[in-house]
Amino acid sequence: MKSLVKTEPFEELSVDEKRTLYVIFSGLLCMVAITVFYEPIYRVYKPEYFVVMHTIFEVLSIIVSFSMALQGWLVLPHMLSRRRLMISCLFLMIGTTDLMHAFTYEGMGAFSNVQLATWLWIMARTLEALGLLFVYAVPDNTLSANRRAIGFGISFIGLVLLLTFTFYFRDSLPVLITAEQGPNVFKKGLEYGLCFIRILVIALLFRKYSIEKQVSYLSIINGLVILLFGGFIFTLYKDVSDIYNLFGHLYKIVGYFYLLKGIYMAGIEEPFLKSQKVEEKLFKAAYFDDVTGLPNRKYFQEKLESVVHNAGTGSTGKAVILLDIDRFKIYNDSLGHAFGDIILANIASRLRTNCLTNVLIARMGGDEFAFLLSGTTDADEVAQYAENLIREFGAPFLIDGRGYSISASAGISEFDDRFCTAGTILKQAEIAMYRAKKNRSGFLFYSPQMNDDSPSKLMMESDLRMALERNQFSVYYQPKFHIGSKKLIGLEALIRWQHPVKGLVLPGAFISTAEETGLIIPIGEWVMFEACRQLKAWQEAGLSDATISVNLSPLQFYQANLVAKIERVVRTTGIDPRCLELEITEGLMMEEVYAKDKLNQLRGMGIQISIDDFGTGYSSLSYLKRIPVDRLKIDRSFIKEIHIDSIDTAVVTAIMELARLLNLKVIAEGVETKEQVDFLIEAQCDEVQGYYFSPPLVPAEFEKQYVLRRTADKR
Repeated sequence: MKSLVKTEPFEELSVDEKRTLYVIFSGLLCMVAITVFYEPIYRVYKPEYFVVMHTIFEVLSIIVSFSMALQGWLVLPHMLSRRRLMISCLFLMIGTTDLMHAFTYEGMGAFSNVQLATWLWIMARTLEALGLLFVYAVPDNTLSANRRAIGFGISFIGLVLLLTFTFYFRDSLPVLITAEQGPNVFKKGLEYGLCFIRILVIALLFRKYSIEKQVSYLSIINGLVILLFGGFIFTLYKDVSDIYNLFGHLYKIVGYFYLLKGIYMAGIEEPFLKSQKVEEKLFKAAYFDDVTGLPNRKYFQEKLESVVHNAGTGSTGKAVILLDIDRFKIYNDSLGHAFGDIILANIASRLRTNCLTNVLIARMGGDEFAFLLSGTTDADEVAQYAENLIREFGAPFLIDGRGYSISASAGISEFDDRFCTAGTILKQAEIAMYRAKKNRSGFLFYSPQMNDDSPSKLMMESDLRMALERNQFSVYYQPKFHIGSKKLIGLEALIRWQHPVKGLVLPGAFISTAEETGLIIPIGEWVMFEACRQLKAWQEAGLSDATISVNLSPLQFYQANLVAKIERVVRTTGIDPRCLELEITEGLMMEEVYAKDKLNQLRGMGIQISIDDFGTGYSSLSYLKRIPVDRLKIDRSFIKEIHIDSIDTAVVTAIMELARLLNLKVIAEGVETKEQVDFLIEAQCDEVQGYYFSPPLVPAEFEKQYVLRRTADKR
């Protein structure tokens, strides 16, 4: 509770922090009022009702104690943690001890024994104070389900021993209370000691709250402060039926209520809210664009497919507009990609502000935006909307005090029930958009005559075919390291295209075209062969303990002869199949039966399987129990802000725990800072790769840094 510790202005406190102060001050005010108005209260108080009221208060506190104990027993196995289990076991012992205290209290008939009841009270309060101090002083971590029975078993044995000792030696224990003086100095000293321990627990929880900002800590602090006030009141009474004793028990019930509330929040409510945030994060990562905050291509395509599927016979009034920023590459190349992202965010903000309610807007990737119009009446209305979109670019975009004039081109595809796929509609809008860009006409509607005019795609496809024939592709290698020892354990093969005109082209610019045209299959086969050939050469030169990771596209994966092709590569290059790792995406798991059979065949050869970009597919995790995989690769989008974003931290931590439960390795990609490395070390990640350790390297540079140097070291 940082703001409270630093005594910042009251207005700057959160609602929960203010509520905590209200509870503390209310408890303090009531305690002062009880002390000041003791005599008037005592005059209306009837001591003969004390036993009944005391029994009621004790029963209520015992019910609350057992409720706290039950939370740890009933919690779902995957949510069981050391702290939850210890709190449950602790309050099982406290509730049972308080039950014995109530049975042996003065006025309870044959079981009545004032000294025994008082010692049971002290033991219960000691368990509470020391137990909570220990619970929150030791680090928390997840536990397996079988630890629950062990924990409760140990606490039960300890409870039996404690009660047996107390009952057996009750006459030998020091006297704590006398009929003439009430609690003696020794008993008051014990109460003050317990108050001091509670203060330590409160200070510890304040410190934890200032770091973790979990509201549950505030509720537990409330409970401990009320118990602290109650402990002080228990030092004031003169006999067991004193009004102070009754108010002390009332404070105990209120304190336990806040403890129960805090423990419920920490054990059930906060994990649930946290899991909701993780789900939202996964959904956002899967369906929304990081730069603009708009829905992405996947979301748009699914919505478009739904609209097409639900369209009635002869339905009209629906259209897709595909908008592309003119000459955007110039901004990226001259001002940098970071500045390009700022421009895209500003464009998205302007488009979103003027978007109609019946229009879905999405960023399709790069500098392309798509609009799904539903409920329009005719082509004129669609044309008017497209014209308004183009007009939005008439005013310069002000960034850092400077204005940037940007233009755009758009293609429109109207559709009805005759079209069966979203891909066809988007393809037609794209053809119209490229024609509009070529003619500098702002926007154009698609017409069948445009089918022969998609120059960019055709040129890209032609260039890709030529690149295969003329060996313009090359493979870069990014090292992978064991996070603890920093030892090189493998490398990932990454394709690059040395275009004769454009220069070095990264895969993001051509992979989608390669997949659409089917060229990804020969390109992927070439990469796999070249990577295995190169690794074999380096192994013979001394790099004997490294593996090579190769990405496998969906088109490659669904080839009927995939396994035969990989066997041929392994046989031809002479590589040990155990040194080859294939990286596949989560989306391939949707066809689980096929995927399981194919992966079992590959694993049977000794090949390792890795799930690439894990966490972004938003798919069921149940397949991990049935599909043979060796490694989970955490997507770089979760690593980027892992040390500052609590949701990214929760996602990555959850993936680590999941992997450990399933005996899978975890590798984090995109590691670029020391803070990220430190977090991953603490989270017990297995492997890492990223620019912090090494960028992708050309073969000669990789050989110089890792092969020749290792060979020299061995000599």
